[in-house]
Amino acid sequence: DYASHDFEKHCLPMDVVLDAMGFTYIDRSFHILKKEGILVTLPSVSSHMLGPFSEKHQKKGIFFRVETDLAALEQIALWLESGKIISHIEKTYLPNEISEAMAHLAQGHVQGKLV
Repeated sequence: DYASHDFEKHCLPMDVVLDAMGFTYIDRSFHILKKEGILVTLPSVSSHMLGPFSEKHQKKGIFFRVETDLAALEQIALWLESGKIISHIEKTYLPNEISEAMAHLAQGHVQGKLV
């Protein structure tokens, strides 16, 4: 469990770490990289943190972003409407509840999306 255990103390040096969590996990993930290793982070909220941690650890870090197009989004909409794929929304927040949504997200282990 990455949230309650120090995963960096139990991992061998890695060539590549794919960071899907961001925030403080970026710093911890750099610790388990080999000298020539690379950290790839997915969460866009963490992209601004990558440079400082990369410099601190003198290791390479990159931000990975997926770009979509209209045709792909329309196909996904069709699959959602037909039930071929199912989207799980854990909780929906109103615009004035953004701080509560961010607090919920920061707790970790969100099952699905917060909207």
